[in-house]
Amino acid sequence: MRGRIGKETPPKTRYGFMAIPPSQKTIGLFEWEVSLLRKKAEEFSLSFKAMPDAIFWDEVSKIPLVTLWNLDHDNCPFLSTRNLCRVHTQKPLICQAYPLRAFGIVSAESGAPISIELADCPNVVPLPFPKERLMMIRYSTFFQELVPIYGSTFLGMLRLDGASKFIRYTLENLEKEGIIKRAILRKEVLKAILKNKPIGLFEYLRKMYPDIERILTKNIEEIYEFSLADLKQMIKKR
Repeated sequence: MRGRIGKETPPKTRYGFMAIPPSQKTIGLFEWEVSLLRKKAEEFSLSFKAMPDAIFWDEVSKIPLVTLWNLDHDNCPFLSTRNLCRVHTQKPLICQAYPLRAFGIVSAESGAPISIELADCPNVVPLPFPKERLMMIRYSTFFQELVPIYGSTFLGMLRLDGASKFIRYTLENLEKEGIIKRAILRKEVLKAILKNKPIGLFEYLRKMYPDIERILTKNIEEIYEFSLADLKQMIKKR
């Protein structure tokens, strides 16, 4: 397992371990995306590997649990010889959102500013805002200006943000219920993470609580059911 702990954040605030250094990251995958792509790889007789990336040590189960995976291929195995995506209609959220990456998209009711980062891509239409790397703009302006330019890509970014929030809220709720307890990242915790085989957070929950499948499925489906029509309705209300 690759990675190291940096010194930029005080240990008392660090719960997760990023196993893959930034220079070696490829495509980030949620747990349900790993399962889907593994099945698709079997259909196309392709090799498919994903490595655990975001990991935390659970003091309750004494197991390292994974919340984010990384595609373990230098080149995506789902690209055809014509450089076309074989899983276009079911591609990962990070691919749906490219080249947009959002940070801190807030609820429509708050009206608070949000930030967006544009990935480095020479073929991207420039954003219609000041050229700062991180731009703080009003929610309504953000929607109205970017949807005509990016369309379904903007929708992918919202879904990606929604999936990230789903993971965060799931962890928070599980901790409140005492089902898991994330350990503060320190030397002995890191050793335990490296020594034990990690498993996916949802895989662990399914084994412990079979009835949770319906809840997980419902939440994941809601992320993907959000459509451009829903987005346009949100814009009209601004």
